[in-house]
Amino acid sequence: MLIVVLPWHIRTFIVFPTEAAYEMSYNMLHFTFAIEGHEGPWYFHLEALRELMGWTMAILIVPGLFFFAVNNLKDKRPLYIIAAILFFFFFYTLAKTKMPLFMLPLIPFFLAGIAVMIAKATEGIATKKMASGIIL
Repeated sequence: MLIVVLPWHIRTFIVFPTEAAYEMSYNMLHFTFAIEGHEGPWYFHLEALRELMGWTMAILIVPGLFFFAVNNLKDKRPLYIIAAILFFFFFYTLAKTKMPLFMLPLIPFFLAGIAVMIAKATEGIATKKMASGIIL
């Protein structure tokens, strides 16, 4: 990702040094000050997930990620995904500016975990229906 972003920033600072410096300093303020009234408690992003995904999906996130990690114990990728999610939450919890859409990039990971949980929960049901259909 840095390969995509870095040339853009370098070119912006070369072509528009004053504007780029202003925008960079303004972006840095998001971490230290609640910009434009976007403030909230440490659990703001947990509430934002409920707003973005609804109660049902928000409640399924933790068990979904648990099933995702447990069903792939030999594979380290689920652990990296969970570590990235925790880092993401930690980083944006420390930032003073709180915005619901900061959580948007994490939704595909949450949905993947929920999908694995649903697939594992319905695996036996589908097998039993197939077996009963074959017997009939």
